Amino acid sequence: MTSNLKKIQIYYAPLPEEKEDEGSAALEHSLRAKSMLAEKTGIEAFIQKFQHLSSFDDKNDNDNLSDTFFIIIISCAADGSIHRSVRKTTKKLLSLSAEKKEDNDKVLQQKDDERKKPSFTVILLGHARCENSAKQMNETIYGAGRRIERSLFNNIF
Repeated sequence: MTSNLKKIQIYYAPLPEEKEDEGSAALEHSLRAKSMLAEKTGIEAFIQKFQHLSSFDDKNDNDNLSDTFFIIIISCAADGSIHRSVRKTTKKLLSLSAEKKEDNDKVLQQKDDERKKPSFTVILLGHARCENSAKQMNETIYGAGRRIERSLFNNIF
């Protein structure tokens, strides 16, 4: 992580069928990450349930995000399904990507070069029932999670 890091923001997305946050693997990992990061870096991390990422919208000023490290923890079900908010965000980011392609590439590249971009990582939690199932379903389980990671990288970060 960079030395100008001032904030750590952790977003977590539970499994689609999880109604309560208690017992959510994504929340458990978020809490562990928060305590480990506080111990190692001295920076307090903030945990938030993945609802939407409006703070990353192109209309907002992203300069204040350059000192923030984002950790996005997504629980992926064995059938590849993910939380509704993650699917909706992916869809929105894909539409932004299509709009960007229609814009003038030179102007867009210049804006991207001038903008300070935040750092991020996406952690995908697979919930297969056994090791054999996990090996067979690897692409299915993590496919949707990889799409959101690519969308975030191409549009925001």
